[in-house]
Amino acid sequence: MISTNSYGFNLTPEINFYKSILSELSVVIDVGCRCDNIFYDLNPNLEIHLFEPMTTKDILSFGESLKNIPNVFFNNYGLSSKNEVKKFYTEYTSLSTDWHKYHKLDKTSVMLEFHTLYDYIVEKNLEKIDLLKMDTESWDFEVIKGCKEKIWDIPYIQFEYGWKTYGDSDTVEDIYDYFSGYNIYDIGGSPKNYVITKKTLNYPKIK
Repeated sequence: MISTNSYGFNLTPEINFYKSILSELSVVIDVGCRCDNIFYDLNPNLEIHLFEPMTTKDILSFGESLKNIPNVFFNNYGLSSKNEVKKFYTEYTSLSTDWHKYHKLDKTSVMLEFHTLYDYIVEKNLEKIDLLKMDTESWDFEVIKGCKEKIWDIPYIQFEYGWKTYGDSDTVEDIYDYFSGYNIYDIGGSPKNYVITKKTLNYPKIK
């Protein structure tokens, strides 16, 4: 059975990857979750930290529905490389101006709150993170940089490969260079998803 999200993208390869490492997971960070809680569906005992900056009615309702689940934490703000209030383009839910130019989208935007993952880890006293999963429409590298030195303690880092530019200046090659010495694998899906890890996986190796 093929799993798709509300945009019609194929999530099956992505979910199969999560299943393959499920026994290794206890704490998961999901950045850009929208209204999805796929990790809870895979294992309701996981500690899951969700981040979504949008303030639409369906997302706020989704966050409200999670309040009585003690091991699931919904944060109605985004993550970036620094703490700031930033212009967020609503048509394709992205911070990136390049992403909007590429997709020829309108300039409808709102000002939303963004923090760093590093500050969140310190505030919540998270001793470990097993998987950092990102789907931020080309803002993934900014999330990574906002994790600072704690990024090197995370065994699996997943980002979406949907466009060559990450943020408004960095490229996917900058991500490769940042993780020099790591393995980067294409785990499939639509758009493609890449996993950064020190481990050896049975997927096509990008770098």
